[in-house]
Amino acid sequence: MTTPLVSILINNFNYEAYLKEAILSALSQTYKNIEIIVVDDGSTDDSKKIIAEFEEITSVFKKNEGQASAFNEGFNRSKGDIICFLDSDDTFLPTKVETIVTIFMNNEDVCSVFNAVEKYCQVTKQSIGRTPIQKEGRRSNQLRMRLTGSTGVFLPATSGFSFRRSLLSEVLPMPTQQGITISDKYLGNAAISLEPYYYTNEKLSTLRIHSENRHSNSIGKTASACRIGINTAYWMLMFDSTLFIFCDALMCKSIKTAERITDREILVEHRKLIENYCDNMSFFRKVLWAALKLLYNYRLKISPTSSE
Repeated sequence: MTTPLVSILINNFNYEAYLKEAILSALSQTYKNIEIIVVDDGSTDDSKKIIAEFEEITSVFKKNEGQASAFNEGFNRSKGDIICFLDSDDTFLPTKVETIVTIFMNNEDVCSVFNAVEKYCQVTKQSIGRTPIQKEGRRSNQLRMRLTGSTGVFLPATSGFSFRRSLLSEVLPMPTQQGITISDKYLGNAAISLEPYYYTNEKLSTLRIHSENRHSNSIGKTASACRIGINTAYWMLMFDSTLFIFCDALMCKSIKTAERITDREILVEHRKLIENYCDNMSFFRKVLWAALKLLYNYRLKISPTSSE
């Protein structure tokens, strides 16, 4: 493919203050064979008015069902050979898509590209760092995830994710049943568990840190990470049972963190999911699970009536 169509999927929920800048950064790409799809996940602010200002984009308005649902809907509406994700409070550098396309074209077996992200403080209007510098280039960690439970890479936020359409067709749709708390953590880890990927230390996206960040800078950040970890472990195991070492480690770590911050509500609301997760374990997995419990030193004490 010489000039592949690239779909930029912008997911938005009540980020009217930042949405316009995100759309403009997508429109300002040096690579021109693109389509821009904005999925508004039931915003109650003036996001719809802002989206209506741009005739060049495809707009999708849906009821509020969460980020995973927005990912699914955006992908269903897209036509691109390459898919780039952009959170509506973040931005792309002008050369983002051009760089990503070049990487894909030079690495035919690579199905995901992750790029470094600059962190920008909305209050001080200054850069406050970046994602860590890591080993750059093509990487293949499918076996490592299954044998050690480690990905071997620090994945950036959503705005640093790009995929071939063929791979996303295997990963999506993401689970969206009621009560699920899941995020880009599932999307990124599922992708690298399937095919080789490429990581670049070039900062091609800007992550905006502000008081309204639901995960990056909120009072409940740790509690949110626990919920996401528990759900991600469960649904990734449903996605691919060969990832049980990775999933078991993530589940144990998330439970231990919930106990450490003494947020029993997390464990209460996920009690049935955790019980289902542990059902039908093979003898080998039961031994592994017991070892992980000792490693993370968690007790999971929930009273029988606490879930009512």
